[in-house]
Formats: sequence, C-alpha cells, structure tokens
Amino acid sequence: MTNTTVDSIDINNQDVVVGQEKIHYDKLLLATGGTARRPQLDGVNLGNVHTLRQFNDLQSIRDKAKTAKNIVVVGASFIGMETASAIKKELKDQVNIIVVDSTTVPFERVLGKEVGGSLQKLHEANGVEFELNAGVKRIGGVGQVQRVDLLNGKSLQADLVILGTGIQPNNKLAKDQLKISPNGGIETDVFLKAAKNVYASGDISSYPYWVTGEHVRIEHQNEAVRQGYVAALNILGRPTPLTDVPFFWTRQWDRTLAYSGVGQGFDEVIVDGDLSQQKFVAYYARKGRVVASASMNTPNAQMIISEALRLNVMPSAEDLKEKKVNLDDIKKIVLSKGSSCHCKRAGQCQSQL
Repeated sequence: MTNTTVDSIDINNQDVVVGQEKIHYDKLLLATGGTARRPQLDGVNLGNVHTLRQFNDLQSIRDKAKTAKNIVVVGASFIGMETASAIKKELKDQVNIIVVDSTTVPFERVLGKEVGGSLQKLHEANGVEFELNAGVKRIGGVGQVQRVDLLNGKSLQADLVILGTGIQPNNKLAKDQLKISPNGGIETDVFLKAAKNVYASGDISSYPYWVTGEHVRIEHQNEAVRQGYVAALNILGRPTPLTDVPFFWTRQWDRTLAYSGVGQGFDEVIVDGDLSQQKFVAYYARKGRVVASASMNTPNAQMIISEALRLNVMPSAEDLKEKKVNLDDIKKIVLSKGSSCHCKRAGQCQSQL
C-alpha cells in the first residue's frame, strides 16, 4: 500500500489503523526511520535554512549553494562535515564556509580529540573555517536567513544555513505501547523483537549490543540493511540474534575514514600511524578493552579489525599502547580463526584480508 499513512497501531489486538480501516497483522515490523532534527531556535524555519535527509534536500542545498556567498554549517559530525567538504570542493573560493559546533574539535564525541583534530586540520587546509566550543543562540533574518548569532557573542553572516544536528527517530506510533530507550529508539531484544509479534529495525531500533549488553541505536545504511535481514529471519520463525559488528564510513576531501564497532563511552584512544597525514589506525578502548576502531589510508584495516571484534580476539588496549602487537599481528590472529567464520561468502572475506 503506497501513499498511505498509518495513524496508529494496536499491539493488543494486532491491528494497524489506517484512517477508518483496521488491518490485522500476524507479525509487525516497524522500520519508520528518522527525521532530520531541527533544534528549537529562533529563526530555524527562515528561508534558506536546510536539513539534509532526503534526495530533494540535497537538490535544494546544491541549488542554493551555487549563489551563496556565506554558508554556515551547524554541527561538526558526519552530515555537517561531509556537506562542508563537498560544497567547498565544488565551489572553492566562490563561497565561505564556517562550521559551528559546541565541541572542541569536529567528531569529538565519536572519534575523540586526536582524530577529530586531525580532520579539522584537513578541512582548514582546504579553506573551511570553524567556530568551535560555541553554541548557536539564534538564526536571524527577515524572511530569509541573514546571520547566525552565537552564544559567545559573535554573529556570522549567512545566506545559507545547513543543519547537521542529527535525526529524531520516528517513534510516534510506538510511544504509548512500546518501551522507548533513552536514545529515542524502540527498545528490542537481540532478535529485534519489541513486543509479542512486533519487531523494529533500522534507525528506529535500540537493541542490546552483543559485546556489552548495552542498548545502542546505529544511524547508518549498513546497519539498517543488516537489521532488516535479521528481523525478516525472526519474523519467518528462524531465530537469529543480531550479532554483527557495526561498520560505517565517511568521505572527507577524497579520503575515506572507516569505522567499526561501538565506541560509546570510550575512555582511551590509542593511535598507530601519522595523524598529520591522515594515515592511521585508532583504537577506542573502554576499561582496557578495545571496543571500536577508526582508520584512514590504511587498506583493509577495518575489515581485519571488525573480524577481530566479531571473533572476540582483539588484543588489549595495554598491548596496543605498548606496541606489543600491531595490525599485522591482528590479521594473523583473524586468519588463524578462519574456520570460525560462518558467513556464506565462501571465504572471500578471508582472501581479501
């Protein structure tokens, strides 16, 4: 059924309500995704203030950027930084771009200060400016945006503002009947089951990560595809827990940063390589245990590390810090465990390591 809006769900009677019609279900999968978050600021709905979530958002931003002189990007994480690099790369000196964020370096919450600082220098070398450790007070203008006022008293000229301020999970249908996690997702078990005959997957799902048992919500295409697959198997009566290691990537100035694992709550970052050249592997540890990794310009690093995390054979943070082991050693360990791989890729993942 296309062009149809679901008004509510009734999990007790197993009905989906569409207008005056009730559609009975045997199994229900909620995959309602998320909506780009607009912070509650004066002026946030002025003309030329955009979020980036759908393809038409991209088209609008691309068209407006061609005639803009001063662009302010609010948010220094994945959407904001990718957008800044893409526009600056295409328009070069035709446009001034300033990225605003309340953190001290870009990507600080996810990648830490060391890696975030390296990426900041990469952007600055290509002409992107930053206002960090600075919150937005209001967006000003008459009809159309003209400026962005910061909490530190500065005012930035702007004829285009792009909000990279995260997403809001579309959990409205579930709010009154299912448990909502503090991260905004529908809380599920390892089988992505939220209630009897009800499942949730993708941006909307908050599931217990098998490594830590803590509920996480991952906003990335790879994870959404994988969760859809796992949810389908469980709906079909083939019990399958979600036991993958999340993997995602970002393009920054023709360079790819790859990331695997779940690093929330990390308390230590061990870097192997040269941050100034964006050629490194960073390991994120929590209480001495490596829980995630990020790398740039290091071929196959995350393929190796994600397998090591999945097989639970990652070296300790202490051994990595003292350089008792390196990426080559981790690769050897993973290859020695080849028989533990149960995927259906006929060992192709092993041959590429």
